[in-house]
Amino acid sequence: MGVLSLAPMTILVSNLVLQSPSLRRRLAEGVSLTLLTLAATVAITVAWAILGVILGMAYYVVSTQVPGPGLLSPNAFFTLVMLLAALAFPLAVSAVARRWAWQGVALGALFAGVFGWLLPYLAQ
Repeated sequence: MGVLSLAPMTILVSNLVLQSPSLRRRLAEGVSLTLLTLAATVAITVAWAILGVILGMAYYVVSTQVPGPGLLSPNAFFTLVMLLAALAFPLAVSAVARRWAWQGVALGALFAGVFGWLLPYLAQ
Protein backbone atom coordinates (compact mmCIF):
# COMPACT_ATOMS: atom_id res chain seq x y z
CA MET A 1 0.00 0.00 0.00
CA GLY A 2 2.88 2.32 0.77
CA VAL A 3 4.36 1.94 -2.71
CA LEU A 4 0.99 2.21 -4.41
CA SER A 5 0.04 5.39 -2.58
CA LEU A 6 3.36 7.20 -2.90
CA ALA A 7 2.49 9.11 -6.06
CA PRO A 8 -0.97 10.39 -5.06
CA MET A 9 0.06 11.17 -1.48
CA THR A 10 3.29 12.94 -2.45
CA ILE A 11 1.50 15.03 -5.06
CA LEU A 12 -1.19 15.87 -2.53
CA VAL A 13 1.33 16.96 0.14
CA SER A 14 3.37 19.08 -2.26
CA ASN A 15 0.27 20.71 -3.77
CA LEU A 16 -1.13 21.49 -0.33
CA VAL A 17 2.09 23.20 0.70
CA LEU A 18 2.43 25.10 -2.57
CA GLN A 19 -1.10 26.46 -2.45
CA SER A 20 -1.45 27.07 1.26
CA PRO A 21 0.30 30.20 2.52
CA SER A 22 -0.30 29.24 6.14
CA LEU A 23 1.46 25.89 5.69
CA ARG A 24 4.40 27.56 3.93
CA ARG A 25 4.77 30.03 6.81
CA ARG A 26 4.85 27.20 9.36
CA LEU A 27 7.72 25.44 7.62
CA ALA A 28 11.24 26.38 8.59
CA GLU A 29 12.93 28.98 6.42
CA GLY A 30 15.43 26.59 4.80
CA VAL A 31 13.05 23.70 4.08
CA SER A 32 12.66 23.17 0.35
CA LEU A 33 9.77 21.43 -1.34
CA THR A 34 12.13 18.62 -2.36
CA LEU A 35 13.10 17.95 1.25
CA LEU A 36 9.47 18.08 2.33
CA THR A 37 8.48 15.62 -0.41
CA LEU A 38 11.29 13.26 0.57
CA ALA A 39 10.23 13.37 4.22
CA ALA A 40 6.61 12.77 3.21
CA THR A 41 7.67 9.76 1.13
CA VAL A 42 9.46 8.15 4.07
CA ALA A 43 6.66 8.97 6.51
CA ILE A 44 3.96 7.63 4.17
CA THR A 45 5.79 4.33 3.67
CA VAL A 46 6.36 3.82 7.40
CA ALA A 47 2.80 4.82 8.29
CA TRP A 48 1.29 2.33 5.82
CA ALA A 49 3.58 -0.43 7.10
CA ILE A 50 2.48 0.19 10.69
CA LEU A 51 -1.18 0.33 9.64
CA GLY A 52 -0.74 -2.93 7.73
CA VAL A 53 0.63 -4.69 10.80
CA ILE A 54 -2.22 -3.38 12.95
CA LEU A 55 -4.86 -4.39 10.40
CA GLY A 56 -3.22 -7.80 10.01
CA MET A 57 -3.57 -8.37 13.75
CA ALA A 58 -7.15 -7.09 13.60
CA TYR A 59 -7.89 -9.51 10.77
CA TYR A 60 -6.55 -12.39 12.84
CA VAL A 61 -8.86 -11.47 15.73
CA VAL A 62 -11.88 -10.89 13.47
CA SER A 63 -11.34 -14.13 11.55
CA THR A 64 -11.44 -16.13 14.78
CA GLN A 65 -14.43 -14.26 16.23
CA VAL A 66 -16.56 -13.66 13.11
CA PRO A 67 -15.65 -16.28 10.51
CA GLY A 68 -17.42 -16.55 7.20
CA PRO A 69 -16.69 -15.83 3.57
CA GLY A 70 -18.54 -13.29 1.50
CA LEU A 71 -18.08 -10.23 -0.69
CA LEU A 72 -15.48 -12.22 -2.68
CA SER A 73 -13.34 -12.44 0.45
CA PRO A 74 -12.48 -15.09 3.04
CA ASN A 75 -14.03 -12.86 5.73
CA ALA A 76 -17.05 -10.77 4.78
CA PHE A 77 -17.18 -8.77 8.02
CA PHE A 78 -13.55 -7.60 7.77
CA THR A 79 -13.97 -6.69 4.10
CA LEU A 80 -17.14 -4.71 4.84
CA VAL A 81 -15.40 -2.77 7.61
CA MET A 82 -12.45 -2.00 5.30
CA LEU A 83 -14.85 -0.84 2.55
CA LEU A 84 -16.52 1.52 4.99
CA ALA A 85 -13.13 2.77 6.19
CA ALA A 86 -12.07 3.33 2.57
CA LEU A 87 -14.83 5.93 2.25
CA ALA A 88 -12.89 8.12 4.68
CA PHE A 89 -10.15 8.91 2.14
CA PRO A 90 -12.25 10.76 -0.43
CA LEU A 91 -14.18 12.51 2.33
CA ALA A 92 -11.03 13.65 4.15
CA VAL A 93 -9.29 14.87 1.01
CA SER A 94 -12.44 16.64 -0.19
CA ALA A 95 -12.75 18.38 3.16
CA VAL A 96 -9.19 19.71 2.87
CA ALA A 97 -9.15 20.52 -0.84
CA ARG A 98 -11.94 19.71 -3.26
CA ARG A 99 -9.77 19.98 -6.34
CA TRP A 100 -7.72 16.94 -5.26
CA ALA A 101 -10.70 14.71 -4.56
CA TRP A 102 -9.61 12.29 -7.30
CA GLN A 103 -6.50 11.50 -5.25
CA GLY A 104 -8.72 10.69 -2.29
CA VAL A 105 -10.82 8.40 -4.47
CA ALA A 106 -7.65 6.69 -5.74
CA LEU A 107 -6.37 6.19 -2.19
CA GLY A 108 -9.74 4.88 -1.04
CA ALA A 109 -9.86 2.37 -3.89
CA LEU A 110 -6.28 1.25 -3.16
CA PHE A 111 -7.09 0.90 0.54
CA ALA A 112 -10.21 -1.14 -0.18
CA GLY A 113 -8.37 -3.40 -2.58
CA VAL A 114 -5.24 -3.96 -0.52
CA PHE A 115 -6.71 -4.20 2.97
CA GLY A 116 -10.26 -5.29 2.15
CA TRP A 117 -9.52 -8.11 -0.28
CA LEU A 118 -5.80 -8.74 -0.65
CA LEU A 119 -4.96 -8.90 3.08
CA PRO A 120 -7.50 -11.66 3.85
CA TYR A 121 -6.26 -13.78 0.94
CA LEU A 122 -2.61 -13.32 1.86
CA ALA A 123 -3.36 -14.12 5.50
CA GLN A 124 -4.70 -17.57 4.65
